[in-house]
Formats: sequence, C-alpha cells, structure tokens
Amino acid sequence: MELDSDCYVADFTEYTKSSPHKRGVEISRVPFSEIPKLLPKNLPDDFNYFHLKKSAHGNIRYIAVNLEENASFIEDGENNCECLFESLAECKKPWLMFLEMKYCSEKNTDNWTNKACKQMKGTYEKLEKESLIIPESRHVYFVYSVPRNPNEPFGSFETTQSDVLKFIKDKKIHCLGYNTLLIATASHLRPPKKEI
Repeated sequence: MELDSDCYVADFTEYTKSSPHKRGVEISRVPFSEIPKLLPKNLPDDFNYFHLKKSAHGNIRYIAVNLEENASFIEDGENNCECLFESLAECKKPWLMFLEMKYCSEKNTDNWTNKACKQMKGTYEKLEKESLIIPESRHVYFVYSVPRNPNEPFGSFETTQSDVLKFIKDKKIHCLGYNTLLIATASHLRPPKKEI
C-alpha cells in the first residue's frame, strides 16, 4: 500500500481465532476506532493499535507492507515481524521500519521484547539474504508496539540476547518501543513529543 498520510495497524488474530471470520494484521488509512462496524465483535475495552503519524511538514510518501499477506514470508514457517514500512523519498538515506506488535498485558511487556527483536532480526536477515535490503543504505528502525499498554516507551532492548544486541549494534539499527511514531523527515522517525 502506498501512502502519503497517517497509517494505522491492528492485529485481530487473538480476538478472532475462534470466529468463523478469522482476521489477522490489518493496515488502514483511517483509525480503527472510527470504523466500529468493521471491527470484530467482543474486542476488549482497552483494544488499541499502532499509529504511524505523518508530520505536517512536507509530503513524505512511503509504502506499507503487511508481511502476513505475503505467502513467501509465511510458508517457510520462520518467525517474522508483521509489517514493513519504507520511505519512498529521494534522499541520501531514507528510513526503513520493521514493526512487531504484541497484545500482551502490561506486566508481560518486557518478556516479549526479546521475541519481538528476534522476529524483526529474522525478517531483516531474510530480506538481506534475498538482496532486498542493501546494508547501510537506510536508517533502519525496529519498532516494538504494545497497543494495550499506554505507558510508553516500553520494553528494555538491553534485555535481549547478546547475539540480537550485537546484530542491532553492528547494523546500526534504532530500537523504539512505542505505539505511535512520527515520520519526522524522509530520513528519520521519532516518538511524538508529549506534553509534560
């Protein structure tokens, strides 16, 4: 999906696994809260989603790829992250973002960080092996989102296994634990500023 606006990502897998109408990861141009009639029934009150927010400055186009809809990523049984986003801007070093969402409770947030990093690492390595990523050509972000947890940032990437940490350091990957990120420029993403 090519976008030049905000983007919203939700994962309905857990909430529809016993339903005849199973749903997984979905990407939308409008907030899911604005389309309640299209949402699965019996969602918890604290259901939320990831928001990639476009800056008011400039017209930055990007693509959003739902990897769960890509058969080559799911058929081999490898763990991979859910989505990939890439800036289409012509600049020296555009951004590339991997997204993994966990709908776990607040107390389990840190426990899932390691798994999320491994999934994003696996996806990165698969794309690199297939020459779909040229190392050092992008500002790469691993984004860990916990939509049910409003206490951002979350997850301590220092708790990941040493091989994952070494990979992140060697590839100069930025790790962020947020439910909302701002497309600051064609080259950089950042958490939105919060009022204190």
